[in-house]
Amino acid sequence: MGTDSGHPRTQSPPGQPRWRRRLLLAAVVLTIVWAASTWAVAWRLTRRPRPVRVESPPALDAAREDLVLRTRDGETLGAWWYEGRPGRPCVLVLHGINADRESNGPLIERLVRRGCTTLAISLRAHGDSTGRLNDIGWSARQDVIAAVDLLRERHPDRPLAIVGRSMGSAASIFAAGELSDRVQGYWLEQPYPTLDSAVWRRLQSHLPPVFDATAYAGMRLWAPMLIETPISTIAPVDHIAKIPSSCSIRVICGDCDAHLPLDDARCVFEPVRDRAAFIVIPGAGHVALDVASPELFERELDAFLDSLAPPSPALVGDPL
Repeated sequence: MGTDSGHPRTQSPPGQPRWRRRLLLAAVVLTIVWAASTWAVAWRLTRRPRPVRVESPPALDAAREDLVLRTRDGETLGAWWYEGRPGRPCVLVLHGINADRESNGPLIERLVRRGCTTLAISLRAHGDSTGRLNDIGWSARQDVIAAVDLLRERHPDRPLAIVGRSMGSAASIFAAGELSDRVQGYWLEQPYPTLDSAVWRRLQSHLPPVFDATAYAGMRLWAPMLIETPISTIAPVDHIAKIPSSCSIRVICGDCDAHLPLDDARCVFEPVRDRAAFIVIPGAGHVALDVASPELFERELDAFLDSLAPPSPALVGDPL
């Protein structure tokens, strides 16, 4: 009548199911924390960093015209216009990420002092300009085009250059294909090669190993939900060759830049190496390069401005 077959019964060690549940719960919690934190970082990176604010212009002994530009896709951009001397180039000044035209005060002063007609704008989602999405320069190409339209409308016969910093450099490169020979020069400070690499470098500079890789994986997961444009498209290295061969091009970077190592900057330079100059500012990080080495910066800037050729007669139009 017994049920014992003579074989010992196997039982789980005491407490094993409890530990399994705890490990599973810990894994679930860690996954949720990872997903939430990387979503928050990705959201913050792709949205405007600060609310719309009034910007203070640099104190210059020069007349300033305050403007509001409108882009083709409906954004409005705050801008400052400084009229220069006849015969001198026109220059469009573009800031980097999480900055605005106010941050370019020293550069604006340098250009105005050289007699250049200077237009400084705040890119969308920055400063006093409208916009919520910040896709690190891709949509801002529309801002560049709107600014060049104004410069060409007012001064069709003068050389025109774009001086961009970091994200501003990327925006100008993205616009280059459409701008064609309407622009005669590109001064590109610290342009990232791809958005992928820019995000990775930034995470590397702020997080320890392993944490940077896990954060990067999360960013890659959420990016398609936050940015309509595929990340692979947001790559200046794939667009810089669209700059016309007649343009003067400078790629400028610092040799202590954790966000843009020299190898990354050279990647951007490589497609145009036969018609561009690669300039390294010693001791400079990812900051305003004119502050790191003023004399070298000004010498190279003067050479760049002097290299600008006049626009083509077809662009200027027939004289009346």
